[in-house]
Order: sequence, then structure tokens, then C-alpha cells
Amino acid sequence: MRLPAALVAVPLFLGCAAGIVLGDNATFDASLRIGAASLLTLIAAIGFFADGSGIRCAVAIIAGCALSGTSLGLSAALAAYDPDLVSWFNSCDEACHDRPVLLEGVLREDGALSPAGVSLLLDARVRIDQTDGARRRTAGGVRLSVAGVVAIDLLSGWRDGRTIRAPVLLRRPTPYGDPGVPDDVRGLARRGVVLLGTVKSVDMPISGLEGALEDGVWFDGSSVEGFARIQESDMRLVLDPDTMKMVLAPLPEVDPPPEKPRRHDG
Repeated sequence: MRLPAALVAVPLFLGCAAGIVLGDNATFDASLRIGAASLLTLIAAIGFFADGSGIRCAVAIIAGCALSGTSLGLSAALAAYDPDLVSWFNSCDEACHDRPVLLEGVLREDGALSPAGVSLLLDARVRIDQTDGARRRTAGGVRLSVAGVVAIDLLSGWRDGRTIRAPVLLRRPTPYGDPGVPDDVRGLARRGVVLLGTVKSVDMPISGLEGALEDGVWFDGSSVEGFARIQESDMRLVLDPDTMKMVLAPLPEVDPPPEKPRRHDG
């Protein structure tokens, strides 16, 4: 029984490994074609067995299992390298890359301290359109960096399995271009991290909380990476006392801030 089992297990395992390696430059169409070829090869093995040709049957089984493993490994690699969230991010325009995206998902591990504040690993499940509130299902792991002192105070509440929602400024992992330096983009994807994200927080003295709840807080949105362009830089941070959810509200051009506008040369 060991030899027949090895005829299936060994080529299947080697095929899976080959599929993962080929996933860097392949497409889902290639995975389907290889899967179809494996099916035809296994059908041929049945025919050889019916004719009593044992050697040809064994060769066809080995080839079919190897092709099946390649198709499975290739499909798994492509799903890891290009999940729904990455496909959406790659298809949207550059203006979309410069604005936070409201993501909802489940933490895959406990939050941990990092040099920038707190590091979280989010398994994104829903992308929420901030223009109409529509919820769109998505999939993909995002390594979040939550900056600010407030994030450190909230660290104990960010536990594995908790569902959170946050406005995230997304970016792709930076590929290395130096010869001889291994690129870890694919390695991150195989560990379930396809994008990196930054979540901003605001520190506010307690003396300013009452005024912030009543009137909001004016700030320069263009000085915060990803929040606003220079033409939309006059922004107001509004606190929702019921949920303490941050809402960034750009002002219309007809309603300038009360303070004296800045002068521009030229």
C-alpha cells in the first residue's frame, strides 16, 4: 500500500510546490488549464487501467497528480497574492490612494507596541464607501500602524478576534530593488499581509474637549498625509459623543474658516 500511496502523494506535493513558485508570473486562466489537463490525464489513467497496461496507468497517475498539485498550488498562490482588496486597490485611481479607506474586519492577533505606536493585523472583511455608506465585501490582510499616544492607551482592548472599523490610508509593501536583497512582498502575502495601512489619531487636552464637542476642531488637512489636498486643506474634526467616531468634514469653498486666510506669494 505504501508504493501506490507514494505515486499520488509525492507528485501532488511536488506539484503544489511548483504551483506556488509559478504563482509570481501566472494567471488564474493558467491554473484552470492545468487543472483541465490533470483531469484528462487521470481519465487516461483509467483507460490504461481498463486495458491492463499497468506501467502506462502508473505514469498517467503520476502526471495527473503532479498537474493537479500544480493547479492547486497556483490557485492558492494567486488567491494569496491578489485577493479582492488588492484588486480593488490596484484598479482605483491615484486620488483614491491618497485618501483613507473605511475598513471593517477582524483582528488576527493581539495588538503590539511598535516604534510608530501600535501594530495591528486586520483581516479585512468589508470596505465601506464613505460617500453613500454602501458596504462592499472584500478580503485581504492589512498590517496597520496606529500612531499617537491615544493608540497606546487603547492597546489592551485590541485583542485577537475583535471586530474593528477604522479609516485606513493604504499602500503597497515596498519592493526591494537592490541586487541580492530578497524581496519580501510575496513572503508577506504568503503570511496573509497584502497591504500596509496607517491609522491617524489626535491628541487633545481635556480643557479643549468641551469646545471640540460643540464646534469641532479646525486643522490643516493637507499637513496630514492622505487626508486632503492643499485645495481642501481647511478641515474640521467633529466628535460624535454617542460613538466617539471621528468624522472628517471638508468645508465647502463658500464657507471659509473664521480665522484670517493665509496669503500666497505669486
